[in-house]
Amino acid sequence: MFRREKRNEQVNNTRFYTLLGVEKTATADEISRAHKRMAMKYHPDRCKEPGANERYAEIQAAYDILKDPQKRALYDRVGEEGLKEGAGGGGGGGGFPFGFPFGFGGHDEEDAGPPRGRDVKHVLAVTLEDLYNGKTKRLNMTKNVICATCAGLGGKNVRSCTACNGRGFKVVIQMMGPMQMQQRMECDECHGEKQTASEKCVTCKGNKVVRQTKTHEIVVEQGMKHGQPIVLREEADQYPGITPGDIVILLDQQKHEKFTREGDNLHYNLNITLVEALCGFKTVIEHLDQRKLLIEHSGEDCISPDEVRAVRGEGMPTPRNPFEKGMLLIKFTITFPKALPVPVRQGLETLIPFRNPIPTYSADEVYDVVLTPIDEETVRASQRQHGRGQATDDDDSETQPQGVQCQQA
Repeated sequence: MFRREKRNEQVNNTRFYTLLGVEKTATADEISRAHKRMAMKYHPDRCKEPGANERYAEIQAAYDILKDPQKRALYDRVGEEGLKEGAGGGGGGGGFPFGFPFGFGGHDEEDAGPPRGRDVKHVLAVTLEDLYNGKTKRLNMTKNVICATCAGLGGKNVRSCTACNGRGFKVVIQMMGPMQMQQRMECDECHGEKQTASEKCVTCKGNKVVRQTKTHEIVVEQGMKHGQPIVLREEADQYPGITPGDIVILLDQQKHEKFTREGDNLHYNLNITLVEALCGFKTVIEHLDQRKLLIEHSGEDCISPDEVRAVRGEGMPTPRNPFEKGMLLIKFTITFPKALPVPVRQGLETLIPFRNPIPTYSADEVYDVVLTPIDEETVRASQRQHGRGQATDDDDSETQPQGVQCQQA
């Protein structure tokens, strides 16, 4: 048999909040900031106190529950023990991750609660620097909030609408020829609100809600990804008798001038000369946190065109653990000299004696051709000219019938 939630039993539903150092009324932003602060404080790489590993694991476990609106709401109801019992399957649940805390077989009227409003999605532009370093952004959003003047009643002397008997609609009978059709129509007295007031509220004009702008602090954590959601729980439009939906912030990473991201790795294109590819070089790259990285190649081996080499630990921070990072992958583009003087060419012949053998041939078997430099624009212009010539040739051809034509014998 499925068990019902023990409503009158005291449950321990504060320890996770204590681990993060926040109140039970903390917002999602406050919980996120607190997790980042506590995780950095007790990270095993930084904190050498006894029990730091266990404390860090507890902080992560607490954040996994409190960052999820559904898990947090369940924790607030049944506490830590309730979560463990549900996860262990004691008493049933048929694979539901936390058992059946809402009673036998589903929701009753008391457990179901008020209906929930719609979620609101908002796209937030972020730079690669924001995702690398972490950043708190301020976002002003205007929404409907319950009128404080009338407490969401819409006016004075509020009572059930007598025109529709508090149903919010009227049943209208229409004749369709010899048949009668019943149709529900919104009540023209209460406009579907089921209630009427003798005097409308001067603030909300009887609408029960007013428009209000609120500033949200959006915490972009290190290592977050493009398209990742940040949820502001129950911060969407309010309305009496409705649980507000969530505001879902979707991160939109903007294109970076020098770096590109692939998972936890960063890609960087580096231009070097032929001499540097053969003999070695030193150069400096400014990273996303404005650190200067000294990139050095000793010249013991040669770098090939489009070759990729890695700097480990200089990629993107790993989500939830900013001290672990991916790789910085550097792709080399080699700039060749336009021309070399004869003495230099002769010197290279002696220093780099690597030539492909010349195939044997007789003079009557080969055609002499001229190899000349050409740029991409000249190639494109030649292709366009060739295309126009092809179109002219097509125009001179005989006119062909359009479509498929059939002829019966």
